[in-house]
Amino acid sequence: MCFYREDVQDRTDGQMIPTADYEYLRYDTHYVFADSHLHMTDPEFSNGYKDIHLAELLFSNTSTPGEFTALRDIASKDGRVVPFYGTHPWFLDRYDPIALKRILDSDSGANVGEIGLDSKHGDVSEQMPVFIEQLDIAQEYDRIVSIHMVGTEEHALRELRKRKMRCILHSYSSPKGYTEPFVRCGCFFSISPRLFSRPAEKVSRILRSIPIDRILMETDYPSGKDDIPIQEMAGWIGQPIGIEADEVIELTLRNANHILKRD
Repeated sequence: MCFYREDVQDRTDGQMIPTADYEYLRYDTHYVFADSHLHMTDPEFSNGYKDIHLAELLFSNTSTPGEFTALRDIASKDGRVVPFYGTHPWFLDRYDPIALKRILDSDSGANVGEIGLDSKHGDVSEQMPVFIEQLDIAQEYDRIVSIHMVGTEEHALRELRKRKMRCILHSYSSPKGYTEPFVRCGCFFSISPRLFSRPAEKVSRILRSIPIDRILMETDYPSGKDDIPIQEMAGWIGQPIGIEADEVIELTLRNANHILKRD
C-alpha cells in the first residue's frame, strides 16, 4: 500500500518537470517519503525544498565538526531528522575524532557521515586515514555510515570488505561492475537527482543493477541545487526498472526504515 498525508496542500500545482532523456511525468503529491541524504546545517538550506513537509525521514549530514551542534539542535526539535555527523573529504583540516566520538556517545540514534574519498578534489592518499578512522568509529559504535565516493570505488570497497557495517553510498553512480561487490558488503544505494544528468543508458544500467531492497532516494539539498518534486524524481527512478512512482516512494521509505532497524 501507499502512504498518504491528507493534511497538506498540493504545493506543486501539478507541475511537470522536463529532462533531457525522460518523459514528462505528473504525480499526486500527498505521500510521505524518506530523504536519505541532505544538509540541513548548510547556510543555503533556509526552509528547505518545497516537498520537505511531506517527509517522514530526513537523513541530515554534516561536512565538518563545526556543524555538529547545529544539527544536534535541529534533530532535537524535529523527530523526522536522523543526524549523521562526520567530516567530508574536502575538509580534512577540520577533522576532530574526539568531537565525533563525543556526539555519538551522547546520542544513540546518531550516525556517521558525510565521510568519504574524492579523486577530483585533493589527494586520495591524504584522505584515506581520515576516511578509515571514521569508518572504524562507525563500526565501533554500530552506526550507519554515509559515504561520498568519487572515482574511488576500489579504495572504498577494499575498506568495506574488512568490516561488517551498515553503509549508504551517497549519490551512487559508479561504473559498471561495482554494484554487486558493494551489495555483498551490505551497502544501500542512495540515488540523487544528479544521476539523471547522465545518459539514459547509464542511468538504466545503474538502476537495474541495484536490488529493490537496497535502493534509497535523496535530494542532497541544497548541494543538489534543483528543487525537484519528490514524485517526479521517484518516477525517474521507477521508469528503467518498471515500477510506478508511488511504489518507489514506498519501497525507499521501507528501505530507509530497514537500515535504521525500525522494521
